[in-house]
Amino acid sequence: MKKHIAVLIVLFTILNYSCKKDMDGGWQIHGVYILQNDELVPAHGRTIGIPSEAGSVELQLVALEIDQCWILAGSDHISVERLTDCSSEDVVVYDSLARSGDGRYWKVPRYVQTIRISADANNGKRSRTMKFRLATTNEMPECADVTVRQNGK
Repeated sequence: MKKHIAVLIVLFTILNYSCKKDMDGGWQIHGVYILQNDELVPAHGRTIGIPSEAGSVELQLVALEIDQCWILAGSDHISVERLTDCSSEDVVVYDSLARSGDGRYWKVPRYVQTIRISADANNGKRSRTMKFRLATTNEMPECADVTVRQNGK
């Protein structure tokens, strides 16, 4: 029984651990970028400001295939959704990264992917915030924790 409890504690700790650089068996934070004015800006730790009016904003990201997006903390009035299906014929490849292992070399594509951040009108004086995590498919998962802040009136 003590072994089961110890294993559960370890698993809980791993699952609740935020993105950290080069953590063995965990997340890496260097692989997700926002495409702004033809430049790649690291997405991790960014705050995206949105106006108080109802509406949506679309962001273009460059990363390996983003396969997970979940809310870490937030408001019921702000949502985020992935719009790009990397298995589609229409997917845009930004570039490819060279990988090696076991004496083999191969290229892994980074895709231009779109997410949509939607929000209800904020008629209050205080701003609303929501924090979410985007994670990629990879042998060492990469992620970015992004905060959305909606202005108040």
